[in-house]
Amino acid sequence: MKDFAGLAAKLTAEEAEEIRSAGPDAILSEESLRALDRAAEGPAMGHGYYVSSGTADENGSPQFVLHPDAARAIFA
Repeated sequence: MKDFAGLAAKLTAEEAEEIRSAGPDAILSEESLRALDRAAEGPAMGHGYYVSSGTADENGSPQFVLHPDAARAIFA
């Protein structure tokens, strides 16, 4: 099981603010994805903390949103 509270605690204040400023259901920016991966301790390790939104950007790349449990922990 993912440690959502632990991940939220590992975000820097700036990273958490970047994510919070967009809102709990927003498409995550590249900066936010990198922050989540860093907090999860490695490239692409944030998968599971963020999930596919079911949409793609204009280049066809998948877009991601926070897992609901991650959103609860970050926005608590």
